[in-house]
Amino acid sequence: MVANKNGLEDYADLYDLFEEESSDGPVEPTQVSFGIASYLAVILLVSLTLVFSALAIDYKSGDLAVGAPAEGAPPYLIVSMLDVGQGDAIFIRTPDNYTALIDGGDRGTEYSPFDGGRDVVLPFLKQQGIEKIDTMIMSHAHSDHVGGLLEVMENLKVGEVLESGEPYPSGTYKKFLRIVKQKKIKYRKVTDKGFEPVLSWGKHVFAQVLAPKKLSKGTSSDTNNNSVILYMRYGKTSFLFTGDAESELESELIRYGKQLKSTVLKIGHHGSDTASSPRFMKLVNPDYGTIMVGRGNKFGLPSPTVCEEYIEMGTKLLRTDYNGTIIFVSNGEEVRVYKERG
Repeated sequence: MVANKNGLEDYADLYDLFEEESSDGPVEPTQVSFGIASYLAVILLVSLTLVFSALAIDYKSGDLAVGAPAEGAPPYLIVSMLDVGQGDAIFIRTPDNYTALIDGGDRGTEYSPFDGGRDVVLPFLKQQGIEKIDTMIMSHAHSDHVGGLLEVMENLKVGEVLESGEPYPSGTYKKFLRIVKQKKIKYRKVTDKGFEPVLSWGKHVFAQVLAPKKLSKGTSSDTNNNSVILYMRYGKTSFLFTGDAESELESELIRYGKQLKSTVLKIGHHGSDTASSPRFMKLVNPDYGTIMVGRGNKFGLPSPTVCEEYIEMGTKLLRTDYNGTIIFVSNGEEVRVYKERG
């Protein structure tokens, strides 16, 4: 292992760094990446031995809320975009060891027994010794986002749950709410009056809910357009998580202007052409874009046109159907990418 000039380690024997275009076609997604989980345990151990200079973090960002600057920040923010097939599941571990989980993939049924929470998220977390999720964010109530969270809530402690609060008539969502109540988990709707959008995730990471400020009605997909949108910044690096936001919700986010610029974008709605509107893409202008999508899915996602547009604007594109679980590691100065495959 050789440290580069910024202190991050190169694990070339485990994972290649990002390549803009994969030479391989889609392959079968694995249910859980124990290799990557083991790698994370290694990199966290290594981080304890690295000496980093203090990072002065400036959170002044106009319309975005202002967070307090930090000094002597610990080395790593780790964002793991887990391969749960056709669905989202994103695990965040901050330098202060604060844990957050955005979505959990789909729920298993008698017809489709694969469960994103049971078969991917829980093994991944347990391999790292995670016993509690400090903040769980349900981006929206569609099953491929909320379904796997049920198993996580049943098996791990959860400090709080954030969601939009849109009433949704599915059995999966109703069970989600029942578990929240039974487990007496703190529950907050981001659309409630008085909700504080700036989240307390430790001293070194700034996190803010950007939307929805109120529930959408009458759009092409109200549930998708009620996705919780989260912006997170660590030093000079930033992440934007968009759930299944479509163009209508993106048009609301545009008011943030160039402040939307992000190092990493979780591309909305699995790369569908109902999202990634031109103005939004131009403002975010991500260095890396990740599409969370299942191999050979019945929806035909992602849209080839959307993929081409991101590549043409210089975004390095990753996909969970090609690359499996994708991990971003930030030291506040740069982001490095580690992939399960591809």
